[in-house]
Amino acid sequence: MKILFFITSLDVGGAERQVLDLAQRLDLQNHQVLIAYLTGAGLLLPADTPLKTIGFHSTKSPVSVLRSFFLLRKIIKNFKPDVVHSHMVHANFLARLVRLVTYIPRLICTAHNTNEGGGGGC
Repeated sequence: MKILFFITSLDVGGAERQVLDLAQRLDLQNHQVLIAYLTGAGLLLPADTPLKTIGFHSTKSPVSVLRSFFLLRKIIKNFKPDVVHSHMVHANFLARLVRLVTYIPRLICTAHNTNEGGGGGC
């Protein structure tokens, strides 16, 4: 199975650690795993990781958000994942937007905070 994990950042925090642990376990089970993250330098990534990652290096500017939208769309079209699993509010929002114009067989949005809110579920 091809799985794209999409998360806001990979720098610090529990959600980031959970995503990396899950991705590593799925990779060990011979799934094709790709991790994409919006911001930061990916500080939690181990130097010797076999996982493929793509950092968007996005900022809060409208141009950067638009660039991230098209970059995520391109990654989905090229990688052709069976599942896109987004984590945290910004990645969830962007994944939902991209889904409006790009075919995604399965989209899972995980909120790691009960205050993430919104009624536009996955």
